[in-house]
Amino acid sequence: MKSTKLVKLGVSLSVLLVCFSAEAAKSNHASSSDATVIETIVALDKNEILAGVAASHLQSKSSVLDFAYMMIKDHGQNLVDALQLANKIKALPLNSAVASNISNKGAEELVKLAGLPKDQFDKAYVDAMVIGHEEALKLIDSKLLKETKDQDVVKFLMDTRSAVNTHLEDAKKLQKDLS
Repeated sequence: MKSTKLVKLGVSLSVLLVCFSAEAAKSNHASSSDATVIETIVALDKNEILAGVAASHLQSKSSVLDFAYMMIKDHGQNLVDALQLANKIKALPLNSAVASNISNKGAEELVKLAGLPKDQFDKAYVDAMVIGHEEALKLIDSKLLKETKDQDVVKFLMDTRSAVNTHLEDAKKLQKDLS
């Protein structure tokens, strides 16, 4: 049942990405820094969703599986929110170097995780979630919040930051439980 919902979420997100790109191409554009900020968050969200999907298919322990489903749900919603905000402020996807690097790093990490034996996956996945969420907080605080002046983008980043911090605390608790 949950895997069916995940497939529907993936299809829905793909449709939103196509609609977002088509609509943004027709209109005046937001500042490039605002678009880059949103694109960076989109890259982070996609990485977390994909890692969560991998965990859900590798028959992880129930606590890790619950965490993975939370990552898929929360980052899926944040991705939708980011795309809706991008559409609202007319931000075109820019393929920024920062977002590309985040996507590439996420893909490399996902390949490493998915290649691990099942008995090693849970710990490696949770360790990666701790590191990834720590890095995301640093990026939001040291770069992204400084790059935008749009109040809607600032509010979105602050909401995202709060969720990332909550995920980090949950991941650290889970990390301790797995040790």
